Amino acid sequence: DFDFPAQALARFKASTRLAHLWLVPNPEHNPAGDFGLSQDGLALNLPKGHAERRYTFSTLALYRREFFTQPDAPTPMGNPQGLAVPLAPMLRAAMDRGAVSATLYTGAWTDVGTPQRLAQLNAP
Repeated sequence: DFDFPAQALARFKASTRLAHLWLVPNPEHNPAGDFGLSQDGLALNLPKGHAERRYTFSTLALYRREFFTQPDAPTPMGNPQGLAVPLAPMLRAAMDRGAVSATLYTGAWTDVGTPQRLAQLNAP
């Protein structure tokens, strides 16, 4: 039931951030979460075991083209080889520069990352 809020898109366009993520409360299979969230809306690359609360990345996000061409991006401009590269290291590097904002989403959300979770979701 997620709908990209128009005001979130407008705020992102007006900002200098490279990405905006929607984080969710941690599901059972990811109790430690992925990223932190500051009080002023920045996504935080917190180290494992950090005392501050972490949330799970929902995979809902807005990105600027520049995010994928940042200096530490592992792909050449336009990714002509079609390389599959992990997103998390790029997000963490941008977070370390304060270039990623985030919002906590508390609506209905399911991580359908495995066939088992998809089956659970589709079960009567």
